[in-house]
Amino acid sequence: MTESAERLEPCPCCGGTASFDHDDDGWNWIVCGSCGLSTDCAVSAMDDCRPSLREKWNRRAPAEAGVPAGWKLVPVEPTEGMVDAAIRERGDLSDIAAGRKPYPAIETRMAYRAMLAAAPAAPKAEKCWCQTCRPITMEDMRMVLCPTCGNKRCPRANDHRNACAGSNEAGQPGGAYPKQEKA
Repeated sequence: MTESAERLEPCPCCGGTASFDHDDDGWNWIVCGSCGLSTDCAVSAMDDCRPSLREKWNRRAPAEAGVPAGWKLVPVEPTEGMVDAAIRERGDLSDIAAGRKPYPAIETRMAYRAMLAAAPAAPKAEKCWCQTCRPITMEDMRMVLCPTCGNKRCPRANDHRNACAGSNEAGQPGGAYPKQEKA
């Protein structure tokens, strides 16, 4: 397995470092060391579960499904780590030592709440067109084409994260149409 295939992506919520974790009963999962976000499943260690967990952790919902590009999900109340980071950034530690600001954490929390209240609404994201994000159903019947080359068998028509192959050949890696053997 290549190094990039073995790597865990940063946390989708806070960008923190993720790692594998386990309990005494032999269950494994992935957890963010910063915010505590974890995979929604734990798997038994009886088999080599790391590739399966890594795939679940690294496969992200597209931005259109929730968070527009350039935006981040943040908690309504700041975490202790967020408060500490804000205090360090503002330089309040020296003020505390000098006795000038006895309650920087309270002030930071108040400022954070004010910023959330003043934050603009996230722009409405367009509904993704690819087969992965918007599966074809009886209620949503359509022909899905790659927006770049216009081919239905292009891997990008199956998943917007795939590169456009510029080809309509069946059996392309990442495509939805397997190669048919002639009888």
